[in-house]
Amino acid sequence: MTQRLDYTDTLHARLTLHGRTVAEITRDRFPSVPSIIAALRAMVPHASGLARLAIRNMSRGWTLDRPLMLYVKPTQQPAATNLWAYQ
Repeated sequence: MTQRLDYTDTLHARLTLHGRTVAEITRDRFPSVPSIIAALRAMVPHASGLARLAIRNMSRGWTLDRPLMLYVKPTQQPAATNLWAYQ
């Protein structure tokens, strides 16, 4: 990212998946782009697929628009998943 991001900048970020906005946030005090992505991702932890990330820095006047692949974290299976273990 070549655009400058300052801690006091007001940002509007949107995550779009399959043409629908699934997460949106407007605020300041983001230290970095990964922290913005983490905040959006926390809003939709079970979403997966190719999404579109749009970040608008309203203080400095730039926009970042890029694809973002979302994955769901695999859930841990219980230790005894083998049905034959109990026979």
